[in-house]
Parts: sequence; C-alpha cells; structure tokens
Amino acid sequence: MKKYPTKDGGTVILREAGEDDIQGLLDVMDSVASEGRYTPAERIHDLQRELIAKSIKEKAGWLVAEMDGRIVGEGNLHSQRFRTKSQHVAVLGMNILKNYRGIGIGNAMMDYMISWAKERGYKKISLSVFSTNQPAINLYKKFGFEIEGVKKREFKINGEYVDEILMALFL
Repeated sequence: MKKYPTKDGGTVILREAGEDDIQGLLDVMDSVASEGRYTPAERIHDLQRELIAKSIKEKAGWLVAEMDGRIVGEGNLHSQRFRTKSQHVAVLGMNILKNYRGIGIGNAMMDYMISWAKERGYKKISLSVFSTNQPAINLYKKFGFEIEGVKKREFKINGEYVDEILMALFL
C-alpha cells in the first residue's frame, strides 16, 4: 500500500486488490467501458467478470486506487499465461472514473505499477491505447513508454475509425 497526494489536495491510496474489492473494481471497469471512448468493450461481460474475480483471488496483479473509502481506479499488470516465450513481458491496463481524472491518479498508478513490474522480475511492459486518448498517450510517454506500432482502423467508435497504438517500456 502506498499513499500519493493528488492535485486537488486529496490523497489516493494504491494497494493490491483483494476479494473485497472485486465489485468496486468491476464497477470502475463498467463505468469507463460505458463511456464508449476508452475501451474496446462497452460493458464487462459475465465471463470476463468471472475471470477477473478469479485472478484477483489468485493475487494476479490487480491494483485499486482508493479515495475517501471509494475505489476510483483500477490497474492490472499480468503476463500472458499461455505464451511461455513472453513471460518476461507484463501487459498493463488501467481505468480511472471520469470525475477523478486529471488530478494525478494516473501518474501515481503508473509509478506504482512500474515499480511493481520491476519487483516481479518483468523486463518489459506492453500496453495498447486508442489513438484518440491523447491524455493517456501523454501519460505513458511521460513515463518513458515508446510507440512500437499502430494498428490502423482497428476499432470503430461512433461511426469513426480509431487506430490502436501499441506502446512499451523496457525495464
């Protein structure tokens, strides 16, 4: 667990997710997905819910960001279990509730997850982001992530094609 100050004078607590956090974490994911702008899905499906809950119970790299006793963000850092030749690579994902963006929670989460990846022996962190999510791209670049590739017109959001940007950080 680690505490970070936020730009609005508050404090965000980052800690590994436990079983009691499952619903709050899923609520954050659902809220961000329902915005339709930042994730490929518009909601978290039942099978995904089960897999996420199982991986949290197994302590498989889930982080919660908490403010005032409420989960306001989630992050995940995991290897692709069945790709044995890339176990040195962690895949990173994160979501922050709309009303809590822009106050430094993303910075705190990135700092925490990069340290977490190093502690777990990963040598590279990979992620993907929509080309329209400039605040996230800027955040990742700030922490040293570089663009490795672009999947052109990978998604269609509100009738518009959106590229998927693949980024990575070598540790």
